[in-house]
Amino acid sequence: MPDSDYFVIIPARVRLDKTLLPLDKLIFAEILALSHQTGYCWAQNATLGEAYGARAETVSRSIRKLQDAGYVQVSFTGKGNSGRRIVPLDAPINTHDLPVKGNDPQDKPPLTPASSPLDPQVKQNNKHNTTKEHHPLFSRFWSAYPRRQGKAKAAQAFAKLRPDESLLEEILAALDWQKQSASWTKENGQFIPLPATYLNGRRWEDEKPTAAPSDRPQYLN
Repeated sequence: MPDSDYFVIIPARVRLDKTLLPLDKLIFAEILALSHQTGYCWAQNATLGEAYGARAETVSRSIRKLQDAGYVQVSFTGKGNSGRRIVPLDAPINTHDLPVKGNDPQDKPPLTPASSPLDPQVKQNNKHNTTKEHHPLFSRFWSAYPRRQGKAKAAQAFAKLRPDESLLEEILAALDWQKQSASWTKENGQFIPLPATYLNGRRWEDEKPTAAPSDRPQYLN
């Protein structure tokens, strides 16, 4: 890990991204700090999470989210997953390297994507950055939805909503009662709308039906 005197500025686009957890943003800061000399971070997941008590698996999820969001690029110099390099793609204007010793003309300029090209021999792993197939929160909606058909269209409809954690929780809460509703459970669920139709129609905003009054006659004692 970098010396305790190092500090970095997290770009506003990353800092204010509501799809990222606080730990994801801290991991991005660690990647920036470790990239200040070479333009890329070499540290393993356990090393990146050590300062925050985060497990390697948790850090791996954070890096995947940063990659999906287009904030980092991951590549490998060796076979399989060996020799990993993580390049930050949304670097700040001012990345400071402390302790400050004045304006040394030999100092390198702040890290930017343009000044951190990868070695042409490096194998690229840009699948998640370039395709951006799914919004980072989409998998949780997809797992909860009872009719899993038309995934690509559903992902597009989900992304158009520009969802955050609050909206996702609202959708999941609605699904909890909708999956138990008569219209969704009858005839083996054939009346459940396709997920894209559900999202485009904002069906999570449907009102929850009230319980029907009993048809049995009331007898007085």
